[in-house]
Amino acid sequence: RRALYDTVEQTLIKCRNFERSRAHD
Repeated sequence: RRALYDTVEQTLIKCRNFERSRAHD
């Protein structure tokens, strides 16, 4: 159950970084 949470958190961070990178560009 915790692994799933970790995966979701990682995905959210990835999306955030992607959006930030896009906005910066």
